[in-house]
Amino acid sequence: MQKTFHIIPPKGFYQCETFNNIPDISLVVGYEDVIHGWLFRHLPLIWSIKHKRLPAICFQGTRGCPYNCSFCPTPTYLQGRKYRRRDNESAIKYLKEHISRSGIKRVMFEDPTAAIPFDEESYRFFQSLANSSIEMKATVLARPDLCQDEKLLEVMKAAGVSNLSIGIESLNDKTLKDFKKKTSLNILERSIEVFHNKGFSVTGLFIAGYDTEDMGSFIANKKFIIDTGIEKWRVSPLGQMPEVPDQFLPTHRAFLWNELDDFGSDLADYMNGEFVIFFPKNMKPSILQKKIEEFNYSSSSWAGTIKLFLKHKRLGPVFQRAGNNIAHKMIQREVVKSNYIQMLDELEQPFYDRHGRNWILREDLLVERYKERLSVTFPNVNDYEIPWKNYFFKESILGKI
Repeated sequence: MQKTFHIIPPKGFYQCETFNNIPDISLVVGYEDVIHGWLFRHLPLIWSIKHKRLPAICFQGTRGCPYNCSFCPTPTYLQGRKYRRRDNESAIKYLKEHISRSGIKRVMFEDPTAAIPFDEESYRFFQSLANSSIEMKATVLARPDLCQDEKLLEVMKAAGVSNLSIGIESLNDKTLKDFKKKTSLNILERSIEVFHNKGFSVTGLFIAGYDTEDMGSFIANKKFIIDTGIEKWRVSPLGQMPEVPDQFLPTHRAFLWNELDDFGSDLADYMNGEFVIFFPKNMKPSILQKKIEEFNYSSSSWAGTIKLFLKHKRLGPVFQRAGNNIAHKMIQREVVKSNYIQMLDELEQPFYDRHGRNWILREDLLVERYKERLSVTFPNVNDYEIPWKNYFFKESILGKI
C-alpha cells in the first residue's frame, strides 16, 4: 500500500524569555582534551600550524533579530524577531571562565545582532564587559547603521571588540531594496570609514548569485574592498534551508535534500556558506561557484595587500589581510578537493538552456520537479503529516528521503 508524504509549514516556535542556562562549549566532544593538551597550552602557534586553524571561543549574548532582512532565515525560522539578551552576570561569567581555562583570547560573538545602536541594553552589556577584568579580542556581527552610535562604538572598543563583521550583502541598489537592507553604497562607505576611525578592523560580508546580480558584481565588490580598505571579507552564495516553504527564494529553486545522493554525498555537508546550493537565475550553479573561487584568489593577491598598506600606512591591517588570504586559499583548496564543481556540472544540466553567451534557467522544470517531490510515495506505511523541522533535520520516522 502506497501513501503520500506531506510537508507542513511551521506555525510558530517556542521562544524562551531567558537563556542563561544555555549549554556551553565545555559540552563539545573533545573540547577538554584540546584545551588541556600540552601542545595547545605551551606551543599554541605550533598547534595552530599543525591543525590549520586559529582557536576561538564562540559566545552568544542575544537571540532573535528585530530587523527584517528578506533573505535571512534567522527571524522567521531560527530565533524569532523578539530580541532577548542574556543576563550580564551570566555572560561575563561564561567568558571569564572559558578564557581563563583555555587561554584563548579570540572570541566570536555568534549573535545575529550583538549591538543595536542607541539601545540601552547593548550599552550596559558592553560597559559591563569593559569594566570587567576580561581580556579578549572579539569579533561581532554588526549592521552598517551601528556607525551612527559613536558612544556605543567607543564602549565596545573598550570592552575588547576589535573586529566588526558587517553585512554589506551587495552594492547593487536593486538587490539592497529586495533584501530590505535600507542602505546604499554611500552609507556603506561612510560606515566603514567611521569604524576604521574608531580603531576597528572590518570584515565585509557579501552575498553572490541573486537574480539582480551579474558578473559585474564581482568587479564592483573587488573595487569596494580596495577603495574602503576593509581588512577581511567573505563572499557567500545566497542560501536558504532546503525544502522549507515561504522563504526568500521560491522553494523549488533550492537544492533538494537528496540532491547529491547519486554522488555518494550528503547536502548537509555543503551548507557552511561556501557552496552554491540553489539554482541562480542568470548563471549556472557551477559558474557561480567558479566565480566565487576566482574572486577569492584574485582579491587575496599581494598587490591588494600592498594597496591596503598604502591606504592604512600601518602593519596591523596587513597582517590581518595576510591571515584572510591564507584562510581563503585553504578554503578554496578544500572546495577543489571536494569535486563539488563536477557534481554541479552534472546535476544542473537539465535545468538550463543556452542563449548566445548566456545560460537561462528553466524554472518551469524545477517547479514540476518540486511538485513531484511533494508527493513522494512510500510502501507499507500510513499517511503521516511530518513537521517541517523533523524533515529539515532528516530525523523523521520515515527516515532519510
